[in-house]
Amino acid sequence: MDKVYQVFISSTFADLKKERQQVSNTLAKAGYLAAGMELFPASDEQQLEYIQRVIDRSDYYVVIVAGRYGSTAGDGKSFTEKEFEYAHSKGIPILAFLHSNPRGLAVEKTDEDPAKAARLQEFRERLQTGRLVEFWSASSDLSTNVLIAVANSANLKPRVGWIRGDQAVDPKVLQDMQRLRIENAELRASLAEFLGEPVGFDPTLVGPNDTMPLSVLVSGQQSPTKLEVAIGDLFIAVYDQLLAELPEGQMRHHLGHAAAKLANIWTANQSYMIEPESVVALRQQLEALGLLMPISGRSGTGATFISWTTTDKGRKFAALKNARRKGEPNG
Repeated sequence: MDKVYQVFISSTFADLKKERQQVSNTLAKAGYLAAGMELFPASDEQQLEYIQRVIDRSDYYVVIVAGRYGSTAGDGKSFTEKEFEYAHSKGIPILAFLHSNPRGLAVEKTDEDPAKAARLQEFRERLQTGRLVEFWSASSDLSTNVLIAVANSANLKPRVGWIRGDQAVDPKVLQDMQRLRIENAELRASLAEFLGEPVGFDPTLVGPNDTMPLSVLVSGQQSPTKLEVAIGDLFIAVYDQLLAELPEGQMRHHLGHAAAKLANIWTANQSYMIEPESVVALRQQLEALGLLMPISGRSGTGATFISWTTTDKGRKFAALKNARRKGEPNG
C-alpha cells in the first residue's frame, strides 16, 4: 500500500516566505505533503493549538532559521521555538537548517532588538544540541538539502505516513484474496514460458552493459561527484523501488545511493542524490531501451510530478539477471 509522508515546515514568517515556498514546492514535486505556515502563521496561542494538531499528523518536522527570532508569545518565547518544542515532545524527527551567516543578511531580515537577537542565538545553540544540523546560505541549496535530508530520514526512519482512503482494507479484500492466489499461479506459469526467450536491445544504443556518466550530489560537499556506472547494474539496484512506482524526486535519492555503492564510494553517514539533468538523461535512456515507463501524476497540492515504473521487458531483464544458474554456488 503506497504511503505519502507529511513534512511540517517551520520558520519565521515574512523574512523566509520565499525560501519556505521553494522548499514546499520541491517537496511537493518529490511526492511529499508539505504543511506549514502559509495558511496559518502562528501569531497567538489559539493559532498555535491548531498548528500543534497539524504537527501531530506530520511525519517529519523541518525548521528553517535565518536572522530573526520571530513573533513571541506572552512568555517571550517565539512561536517558532514553541513549535520546535512541541515536535520534540512528540518524538517527531527534527531536521534543522540554520543560516550560515545571519549577520550578513539585510537589516530588514534581522532583529534590531538586542533581546530578540540574544534569544535567536540561544535558539540556534539549542537546535544544534543533540542532533545534526545543516547550514545554508542560498535558497536553491536549501531546497535541495531539505529534500535530501527528508528522503534520507524517510529511508532510515520510516514513519506512519498517509494512504488514500480507497486503499484502506475492507471486507471485499478478503474475497479477492483467493482470486489473486489463482491469478498468481497462472502468472507463474506464464512467467516460466516468458523467461525462455532472451531480452534483446538495439545495438546502436548505449545498452545495459555500457556505462553512463552521472552527476551525484553528496551531503557535505560543495560540488557534485562525477561517477560512471553500468546502466543495467543501476537498473537492477533500484528494481524494488521501480516496482513501488516512486516519484522521480524520491528515485533521485535511491539512484544516488545505488550509484555510490556501485562506484564503491558509499558511506553510511552521507546522503546521495543524482542531479536533475543526470536523472532525466538516465530516465530517457532506460525508456529508449524499453526497461522503464514514466507515469505523470499530480500531488495533493496540484504540483505535477513523474513516477518511475518498469515495463514487462524490464521485469524480464531483472528476472534473468537475478535468476540463479545451474552450477552457481549458494549464497
